[in-house]
Amino acid sequence: ATPLLGRQFHHGVMDCYSLIQDYYDEVLGIELPDAVREDDWWAKGQNLYLDNIIQAGFRMLSPGEPHKVGDVALFTLRTAMPTHGAVFVAPDVILHHLTNRLSCRQPFIGVWTQLLYGIYRHRQME
Repeated sequence: ATPLLGRQFHHGVMDCYSLIQDYYDEVLGIELPDAVREDDWWAKGQNLYLDNIIQAGFRMLSPGEPHKVGDVALFTLRTAMPTHGAVFVAPDVILHHLTNRLSCRQPFIGVWTQLLYGIYRHRQME
């Protein structure tokens, strides 16, 4: 198993989705489905997150519903659709993996709250 922190980015292998997938497996014992994704999927009419999140067992939190550890946050980066995902590992700390950066933990403040598309909870976390 590859450590969750400090991973090198490689799209489709070690990226934000695979980090969420590995966190769910290693920490929560929940297996999330693989999602085949090609580079620039968002520019090719695909929607990795929204096309797969409901079938993977998630529901979007209602406005004002508090998030908790294990919830997934989706963000819009340079597009109107969510193209980046993270998982809450503490009440206001996300674990995520951006292109050309190492996977890391960051406070859920500032730009992350501004780019938030929605927060999702897996049915096994209810």
